[in-house]
Amino acid sequence: MPTNFSLTVALFFSLLSLSLSRHMTSTSQIDIEALIAPSPDLVTKIDSSYLSLLPSGQYLVQFTDPSPLNPYFDYQNAQYYIYLPVNFTRINKYPLGVIGFLSHTNEWGFWNVYKDIFDERNLIYISPQNVGNMASDLQRKTAWMTSIAYIRKSLPVNAERIYASGLSGGARIACQLCWENATYIAGAISMSGCDYPRKVTLSANSDPSYGFYDAYPLPNDVLATYAKVVIITGPNDFLHDNLNDIYNNGILEDGLTGWLYDIDGMNHEMSDPLTYEQAIKQLDDNPRKCIYPCKDCGLRRNDCTACFASLGMSLYVDTEKKTGSCVEFCPEGYYAYNAVCIDECPEGTEASNDGYQDICIESTA
Repeated sequence: MPTNFSLTVALFFSLLSLSLSRHMTSTSQIDIEALIAPSPDLVTKIDSSYLSLLPSGQYLVQFTDPSPLNPYFDYQNAQYYIYLPVNFTRINKYPLGVIGFLSHTNEWGFWNVYKDIFDERNLIYISPQNVGNMASDLQRKTAWMTSIAYIRKSLPVNAERIYASGLSGGARIACQLCWENATYIAGAISMSGCDYPRKVTLSANSDPSYGFYDAYPLPNDVLATYAKVVIITGPNDFLHDNLNDIYNNGILEDGLTGWLYDIDGMNHEMSDPLTYEQAIKQLDDNPRKCIYPCKDCGLRRNDCTACFASLGMSLYVDTEKKTGSCVEFCPEGYYAYNAVCIDECPEGTEASNDGYQDICIESTA
């Protein structure tokens, strides 16, 4: 028979559980009611941690918490247009993803003809405001990276479904983001615009002043492994020839992954929904084979079998765990040689040290 003590303890925990449950429910209800009510200027001002409490829908948002990416970012004057797809907090056919969209204008919302695509594909849409063509490239890229950081802080976004997209001048920046951050961004969709990190051979009708920018891209072997870009244009787009040149004489010539959609009748404009959905499908259906920093990998995407010499990395194989990883410096007792950590320098080489790690160099004898 239960003692008075055990009954008291059981009653205590039952009351505590009930109290917590009521508190959490009450707090959630209050939060939701407060969060979905915009301020007089029609801006929803919230801490990004509460995004998961919002119902599906469109919001003009100002986050009240500092940028998770840069503590010096002027978050109090930054706004974002957000669309949260239906069932974005539930288990879905597709893991949760996000598309950060950049426009050529300072104010840009959400194109409603894309709504079904974002719902079906379980993609959050976020568009930083006040970073149109008059803003510097650095401001635009910073705003985009910050917007994604806010989303990732509060929601379980799949790393393989972080996409950049844009129209016209915004599409230029979407491409730049991909060339410079391909290990972070899983792909870009550019409509009527794209920059390339080197000059390409131009056709007769291309604008010689367009398409090349002062770039700081990742090395080509890294881009060949991770970058994925979809360009959408059409014969009536005044940048049609430039974009074809970038695709054919840049992306394909350099051995990168890309797709070109040349749509009959398309002007310098947003893509039709069917083409945009096909572009997303290309990115979704072609995930990166390995998890960075692997250049190549085994059956497990984080089990490296080759590394990027261009990034100064070497392959270290843990013989006990039987897994490979890419390291900046080889562990003690190993020598870096031809992007691999080895325990003994091969014939024709001799041991040395570059100030950071032991290495093998060609023998001087």
